[in-house]
Parts: sequence; C-alpha cells; structure tokens
Amino acid sequence: MQMIRRPPGDYRPSRRSSCVSARLLVDGEDLGVLLLDISRDGAKVSVPFAVLPGTAVSLALKDAVVPALVQWSKDRVAGLRFLDRLGRETLVDLEGSRGENDVLG
Repeated sequence: MQMIRRPPGDYRPSRRSSCVSARLLVDGEDLGVLLLDISRDGAKVSVPFAVLPGTAVSLALKDAVVPALVQWSKDRVAGLRFLDRLGRETLVDLEGSRGENDVLG
C-alpha cells in the first residue's frame, strides 16, 4: 500500500470513482449530470454548462437530495461540497451502482 503524505491541514476525504447519472438542481433547473466521484463530504460532476462557484445546488441521488455549494468549476466539471455529510448507506449504495445508471431510482 502506498501512503500519500499531505501537508498538515490539507484535509481531503477519500473519494470513490463513479460513472453514473444523477440530477443537479440549479436555480430552479433540473440538469442531468454525470457523477464522476463522490465522498461523504462532496462530489465531482460533469455538467452541461459552467456553474459559478458559490452557487447553491442540490444533488439528487437514488434515495437522497443532498444540498451543496459549488466549490469550483472548470471545463464543464464542477466540485460540490455537501452542506451535510452524505449518509454511509447512500455512499455504499452508490458504490454498488458503479457502471449502472440506476442512481435516480
């Protein structure tokens, strides 16, 4: 196992790669997005157009709608920071959905 040393104070939660469809609610619009990776604290999604950092959004997953803020956005990819930690059950369910487009329920 290779350990990656990070500078003190550089907290990054474990992210799990994904490739499943999800919905992103932005300013009253319901957008289809591709979930690229996810952790209990945030996610990276492929979006159809740029979404400005600081925008309040909600990520709709199989059994949850998770409120989040856009932390960064570049080239139609956005990093989301969840306002509340994602439940372990939802995260495990998403891992079981890898490669399947059933996240929307």
